[in-house]
Amino acid sequence: MPCVFALLSLAASPAWAQQSTQHDVKRPPAGAVTQKTPNAITPDAAADAKAAFLGMSEPDRKALQDGLGWLGFYNGVVDGAYGKRTIDALAAYQQSLGVSADGVVTDKQLRALSDAAAKAKAAVGFKLIDDAATGVRIGAPTKLLDKREGAAGFASFASKDGEIELDLKETSGKLAALFKSLAASAPNRKVTYNYMKPDLFFVIAGEEGEKKFYRRYAAAPADPDKLRGFVFVYPKARPKRSIPSRLRSPTLSIRSRRLRRRRPLLQPRRPRPHRRPSRPS
Repeated sequence: MPCVFALLSLAASPAWAQQSTQHDVKRPPAGAVTQKTPNAITPDAAADAKAAFLGMSEPDRKALQDGLGWLGFYNGVVDGAYGKRTIDALAAYQQSLGVSADGVVTDKQLRALSDAAAKAKAAVGFKLIDDAATGVRIGAPTKLLDKREGAAGFASFASKDGEIELDLKETSGKLAALFKSLAASAPNRKVTYNYMKPDLFFVIAGEEGEKKFYRRYAAAPADPDKLRGFVFVYPKARPKRSIPSRLRSPTLSIRSRRLRRRRPLLQPRRPRPHRRPSRPS
């Protein structure tokens, strides 16, 4: 069964919401609202924000995190799980709109966020790619990655100017051994972040020369000794082509392809009321 990778935010990686990379400050994509540091949320407001977030449907919670990520406010896994990072990102987004930064999203704000994220995805041509050479299914910015080369077990996508690269690979071996070999810094390679979830996946981010990289490998669902992964490489300096912040700090998730029908990344939904719970008197 192929692994499913999402360079952006396709589904959940369980219990990994607070483990994602955040090793440098990310700049919002061109045209996005400018992020400001929100005023601190009071304990009472934080409790309200948590209750309101958990009262949302799971698809709405994921859509919220996904939209915040595309606009450069959220740098974490899109899993629908509550966390301070999500609420702080929402408060920053609200502050950018000039509304109360209380961490409680309204229907209007959620719709506006989803619309803005959809436009950001369209701007880079984000879509899912099924790669037959590696058995990987991955979400990628197709307008940024114009060229493709490949061979058995390997595929490479790159921009015309060579500034941005996405390499996919299938290999055999033990996940822990591969992680150990790739997680160590070298004379021309500095590892700034690494994390491994035993027997499932690992993430390594860092810098090599004038480029930054984000690498992820996972064990195939049906064969733990078959490993599939990718490395996303981009310049340290801001490139000629604007790279949305969600692509400069990609997350990833894994699924099997047993389900033939898949939800779109942002599915139209009827507005759902998100009421702030009343406080006990």
